[in-house]
This record gives sequence, C-alpha cells and structure tokens, in this order.
Amino acid sequence: MTAYLRQRVAIDELVDVAVSASVDVHAQRFTGRMGGVFSIADDATIKRLPVSPGQSRVWMDVFSRPNTYKLSVPQRAFVDDYLQVVREAEEMRVAAGLQPRGVNKDGWLYVPRQVKTTRGVELTRPSNPSLQRVYEEAQEGVAAGVKYNTSPRAVLETHLRNAYREVLEKQLTDALTPLSVRPSELLRRTNTQVVRRMEAATESLVGANREVRRLRVPRVDKAGRVTPQETALRRTLAGQRKAAQAK
Repeated sequence: MTAYLRQRVAIDELVDVAVSASVDVHAQRFTGRMGGVFSIADDATIKRLPVSPGQSRVWMDVFSRPNTYKLSVPQRAFVDDYLQVVREAEEMRVAAGLQPRGVNKDGWLYVPRQVKTTRGVELTRPSNPSLQRVYEEAQEGVAAGVKYNTSPRAVLETHLRNAYREVLEKQLTDALTPLSVRPSELLRRTNTQVVRRMEAATESLVGANREVRRLRVPRVDKAGRVTPQETALRRTLAGQRKAAQAK
C-alpha cells in the first residue's frame, strides 16, 4: 500500500517528463508556444493545412493518419514524437493486462480525445477513454456540435495520467486478490463455534422444510370428499398426540 501511494504521487512527475520530451521540445524557440508547428482553431481544426475534398482538418484525425496529409518536416516530427508517447503508454497498459485500444478497422492510429462540450453541456471531468467512441472521426463530432480540447499537449497530459492510474489500480488489484478472503471464510477462521451453530441451524431448517413438503397432501378431492392421504395424516397426528400425552 505504501508503494501504491508513492506511485500515485509520482504520476504527475512522470507525465511532466513524458510531455516535455515529446511536445515541449517542439515549442517555438522564444515564445514557448506551439504556434510555430501547428496553429489550431477553436473548432480543433489545423489552420492552413492543405487537405483533399472531404478530408478532415481536425488535429486528432490528422494525427491518426499522418501519412495521408502533406505535413511539413517540423509538423511530422511533432506528430511522430506525440504518437510514440501514446504508443508507449499503450504498451505499458497492455503489459499490465489491460484491454488494448490500438488501431481501428481502417488502420487509424489511436489518438486520445477530450470532449469539452457536448449538446450544450460543459463537461467538468475528463472523457473516459475506455468508452466506445460515438464518432469514428473527430470531424463528425465537430459537425454534430461537439467541442474538443484544442490543445494536443493538454490532451496528452490527461491521457498519460489516466494510463498511469489504470496501470497502478490494476497492479494494486492483482496484489490484493490473492490476499482477499470471502466473509464466510473470514468468519470460519475467527469464530469456529458460531459457524458450527449456523451450519447446524441451516441443516435443521432444510430438514424441516423437507418434512413440510412431505406432509403437504391434498385435503379433499374434486368431489369435496376427504382424501385417503388426509385421513392417514390425521390418524398419524392423532397417534402422535396420544403418545405425547401418555408421556
């Protein structure tokens, strides 16, 4: 548990190192902004990016299929480093036994998304990357009124933080599972006498229920006459009462 808590504290530092090495290294030399590499509009589209008719300009779609776009050398270097971090995070998840995300049926690389507003509702928590995506392409979401986070850096930070936490929780679960016991087993270990009394009471209850089912006989037939089973049962009970009174 101590190691678990220490790793939770270290997550932010690990994320900062990864993001700095993959994103910040491409920042504009003096301003520290990404404007020299990508200029992204409020609708998450990359400005001045040459595209074919119908091709998406949304940065997440561009990053998913960089080979289909005419990116500059600095832009392609940025995307390659970005995807490398995403790929390494995915390998870390899979190695921990988590469900892989990988590529879609069309070969698109997995690029994380973060929804800020959908259907006019502002989301206060990060999107859950484990949920199935409603829109295959981010541009479909934009057309439907979804507003995505326009900062690749911020999205990568959130994605890495979620990945580290997923792995950490999985490791904790794997470590505790062999140590966990069921409540009945714990009770058996701590108070054997109580368990024995409970088992005896259960056996008595089962036996009583079985006897009730055995004694449950039809009292009258369809004509309204007393059945032979009922007559025999009455004789048996009468005999038992006499025997009890004699004692």
